[in-house]
Amino acid sequence: MKMWLWCLVVCLVLGTLHSEVSRGKLTPVDPETNMNVSEIISHWGFPSEEHLVVTEDGYILCLNRIPHGRKNSSDRVIKFACSERHGTDSALGATEAAVNETDRLLPSCCLAIKATTTAAGGANGILRMGCFSSLLCDPGTIVFPSAEGHPLSSRVTVKCPRPVVFLQHGLLADSSNWVTNLPSSSLGFILADAGFDVWMGNSRGNTWSQKHKTLSVSQDEFWAFSYDEMANYDLPASINFILNKTGQEQVYYVGHSQGTTIGFIAFSRIPELAKKIKVFFALAPVASARFATSPLVKLGQFPDLLIKDLFGVKEFLPQSTFVKWLSTHVCTHVILKELCGNIFFVLCGFNERNLNMSRVAVYATHTPAGTSVQNMLHWSQLIKLQKFQAFDWGSSAKNYFHYNQSYPPSYNVRDMLVRTAVWSGGQDWLADVNDVNVLLTQISNMVYHKHIPEWEHLDFIWGLDAPWRLYNEMINLMRKYQ
Repeated sequence: MKMWLWCLVVCLVLGTLHSEVSRGKLTPVDPETNMNVSEIISHWGFPSEEHLVVTEDGYILCLNRIPHGRKNSSDRVIKFACSERHGTDSALGATEAAVNETDRLLPSCCLAIKATTTAAGGANGILRMGCFSSLLCDPGTIVFPSAEGHPLSSRVTVKCPRPVVFLQHGLLADSSNWVTNLPSSSLGFILADAGFDVWMGNSRGNTWSQKHKTLSVSQDEFWAFSYDEMANYDLPASINFILNKTGQEQVYYVGHSQGTTIGFIAFSRIPELAKKIKVFFALAPVASARFATSPLVKLGQFPDLLIKDLFGVKEFLPQSTFVKWLSTHVCTHVILKELCGNIFFVLCGFNERNLNMSRVAVYATHTPAGTSVQNMLHWSQLIKLQKFQAFDWGSSAKNYFHYNQSYPPSYNVRDMLVRTAVWSGGQDWLADVNDVNVLLTQISNMVYHKHIPEWEHLDFIWGLDAPWRLYNEMINLMRKYQ
């Protein structure tokens, strides 16, 4: 009976599409629906890189990178000259960001500059000076270009590495979340144009991270992971790779939804990783789901065995050819766009008034991007047990094998000392305001919190008003704490 109903639905859709195509009511297919993340980035004129990261347990993750914006070079160039003024060493500097290259006084820098250039003997020198933060330079490594020597009175050019931002997507998502809006409203593009080196993660098991050194996606063992492993393996591997690649010591971490969940776990349990985070930007944070009203919560209340019977033990809601077909042929219909939006975003809320409806087909061809059934079981445990803890393997013996104790260890957000800025939404079905309010009392080093009453879960990544209600504030905080 179900098969007949399914065939009937397909026939009705195909019949509707045929008649509407003849009437010209289908909008043109957006080329981004057939692009991967790197291609989307390049499509808008931004530099794009892909990097593969191998975790300690053998998973191979894809990182997307936008090293700089469309109009700025890969390094910020700073020029300065030293001078003697009233017996005080000082430096005059100008940055490429300054409109008229207007010099400004940098007190107490000249002696250090002189000592470094002299010691370098005209070769590449390395200078670590916090005073250059006033030039919008990240107070990390500043590299002098090769030259025949730099007299104290001459103008010297240095290159400042761009501050690094790492963006981590939420549940059932991928790195495309940060670039599937137009460049003027996508966080990844906005940060790149603002002078940041932007990296975007892909959690194990999603569309772009389905490789392993020894396992195949056809094996059950490949899918035996949850957000535990994302926090304990994926996040450290990704952040350490980025720091090694860029030569920097810290990153700004931006997490959305599950991206905040794994941040709370990793930064509270791995102190050496926490020290590598300048500021943790938590968008729609989730560490409990007691008050959540999403249909996902209803699924989470099912017994584990029933969930496995329904979905198996491997992949959950992956990208599929059929979904892509629906997105490009149904969601481009003038009338059906709203229906598509409600279907694809039913798990976490859908605010049509704050969404660019012309982008629905692009969103839908990339999301959902899949995860493991075990990860969904872990979320189910969080919902049913109301405990922020590691995955319960189902028996004392199995838990003892994994944790050296008969029960899963708990996660304590209070142990996280990283500077944290939080944004929450009043209409969020997943990160409910009541759950967020409990979480706020557990954050030890909260530097900022903003509540947006009318926002839902996806407004943080796709909202039309996100640039001025959220992204500009994030950039200001990044500059404040650089």
